[in-house]
Amino acid sequence: MSEEKFDVVVGRTVAKLRKAAGMTQAELAEAVYTHLGFRQQTIVKIENGSRPLRLEEAESIAFALRVEIKDLLAFDDPVRVDGLTLLHRRVHLVWQAQAEVINALVRFWELLSWLEDALAATDGDSMIQREARGMLQQMTTDHVVKAAEAAEAALPAAQKAEIAAGVAIGGRSDDGEHQEEA
Repeated sequence: MSEEKFDVVVGRTVAKLRKAAGMTQAELAEAVYTHLGFRQQTIVKIENGSRPLRLEEAESIAFALRVEIKDLLAFDDPVRVDGLTLLHRRVHLVWQAQAEVINALVRFWELLSWLEDALAATDGDSMIQREARGMLQQMTTDHVVKAAEAAEAALPAAQKAEIAAGVAIGGRSDDGEHQEEA
């Protein structure tokens, strides 16, 4: 790191990452407001280096910018965030979210199956039984099934996009480490 003050370098990095994410200072402040009570002026002070960035704040800002905390401390080149690196990060986040959706859908189908079993084990026509039958009918319609199938089918495409973005950046593997050439 050069002779520049630590807070100035971190602030400049936050500003570059924020701009690369397509966010204004106000949008970033709003994104972290719930956790930290930030206002736009706080972001301004952090970015110009007149206010230090605390660890808890770095965590929330990194989350809002969809980067890792270590990216806020990129001293070897604090202002460099190329488009492919950002694309790789975002593809990875989409891939992770999609996997979470698929896991949630699997759990959803398990719960529907349990509901169906419980309903089959009861006699009568109580209000709760009618509600359960209606829920099962609604949740097993074609559009819910198609959404689950589409999410599952898109997962390999997201994985391929992440790998392609990593290779385009310079041979990074899924974990972001640089791969050795053979």
